[in-house]
Amino acid sequence: MKPDEIDRALARDATGVRASPDFAAAVMRAVRREARVPPPIPFPWTRAAPGIAAALLILVFAFTSLGSTSGAGAPPRAPAVLEHAAEITAKIGNSVASWDARSASIWTVVVALSAVPVLAPLVLVRSERGS
Repeated sequence: MKPDEIDRALARDATGVRASPDFAAAVMRAVRREARVPPPIPFPWTRAAPGIAAALLILVFAFTSLGSTSGAGAPPRAPAVLEHAAEITAKIGNSVASWDARSASIWTVVVALSAVPVLAPLVLVRSERGS
């Protein structure tokens, strides 16, 4: 079939074809519903830029200090850091092992009270979205 023949066939068949009123109404309802949706909130790059710049600056300082402390004559710093981490872990373990029921209950209350300000907004927002 040639393009002219296809155009004539489509034009002849299209004259008697019409969308049903229900279909047209459903399409218009969908269009109006989409028009009512507010545009997405843009990300606040101007407010986030100082934090991103500070994080990048900290990374640059960390890499430069790593490069300057482990020169050719200096021994690597990893064992000292690991020893310090082992000391801290041992101190934490000793303090946890020496807890009695009173200390454990105090820490449980402190952790619970610290979690409330963090979790309460999440619960409130979730319940608001559901209604």
